[in-house]
Amino acid sequence: DLFEYRITSPVTIAKDESALVPILNADVTAEKVSLWTRASGSGRPLRAVWLTNTSGLTLDGGSFSVVDGEAFGGEGVMEPLQPGERRLLSYAADLGVLVAADAGRSASRIVRLRGRDGILIEEVEERTTAVYKIRNEDAAPRTVVVEHPIRSRWRLAAGVEPAEQSPQAYRFRVGVEPRQEVTVEVPERRT
Repeated sequence: DLFEYRITSPVTIAKDESALVPILNADVTAEKVSLWTRASGSGRPLRAVWLTNTSGLTLDGGSFSVVDGEAFGGEGVMEPLQPGERRLLSYAADLGVLVAADAGRSASRIVRLRGRDGILIEEVEERTTAVYKIRNEDAAPRTVVVEHPIRSRWRLAAGVEPAEQSPQAYRFRVGVEPRQEVTVEVPERRT
């Protein structure tokens, strides 16, 4: 990818000096969320921003820092972000939220047999439901994004819609009020 930034005001740098040059100053759309994924191996999610690049320019990859309420919130690393692209960027542990996951509750099998013109067709459907219990231990409400892994040949049950889908996971968005617990069920089917 090739992209360039045009600096709007000239910068003069004398010999043996250096400068930090503001090459991009633009507002972008960002929403603060808590991101939980099973791969982390922890019940604690990560603080993250759901960032949409509305600057019209490519945001080059590298480190970023988050200032939240005039205090340092954390830091992370991001890959280049194209104009209009949306991405979750994590930057710190969220100690105010706890997630407990039960990967395959109520697994069941349903068998169907159909016979016609001397041919017998057996169809087996497996059903399972993953359960995520999200507890907000903080005094402020939280938006939690739960990443449920996409598994080969499994599909979500009818009527279950994630907020977003990445190549590896379905992302379910859940609002959790202060000192409350919310349960999210993700039923899946495999034929």
